[in-house]
Amino acid sequence: MKYLMISGWAAIPLAFLVHFVIGHGASWEPVATFVLAALGVLPLAHMMGESTEQLSMRTGPTWGGLLNATFGNAAELIIAIIALTKGLNEVVKASLTGSILGNLLLVGGAAMVAGGWKREKQTFSRGAAEANGGLLMIAVAAMLLPAIFHFTGQSLHDKELRAHDHSVSVGTSIILLAVYGL
Repeated sequence: MKYLMISGWAAIPLAFLVHFVIGHGASWEPVATFVLAALGVLPLAHMMGESTEQLSMRTGPTWGGLLNATFGNAAELIIAIIALTKGLNEVVKASLTGSILGNLLLVGGAAMVAGGWKREKQTFSRGAAEANGGLLMIAVAAMLLPAIFHFTGQSLHDKELRAHDHSVSVGTSIILLAVYGL
């Protein structure tokens, strides 16, 4: 782990060097820049996680959980903002879908497996399980409803489908932001 962090810190300036100086115009440059930048994100994510843990100890479990959820998804937020400014809506959709599925299913499942490893019995907080189940249902609905609306509009040959899709997506986003705030 220590060597991974050291190589991650070294990869950050190397990514800039490869992208702007050495590999400008070379066919291998985008792949090398991506790999180095991805390696460079590791120590930054570790630092953000440590900072969030320190803040959580001072603010308590409720605010600490909110901080952890917010800053834990900082990478997706940054990707979404940059992609939106460049008009890459499909990248935003894929990033957010991957984030939702990864956080709710992969992380939750891995936590359950790790928590139950070499234990005969594992217990969960009923309230937390109900809250997470409800949030999972809201996330699934937030992904399915716009898709159902889109495919229904396609089959009905809606001439204003793009505008209607946009309205449904914005409405869904507002609902998700409200749920997150609550």
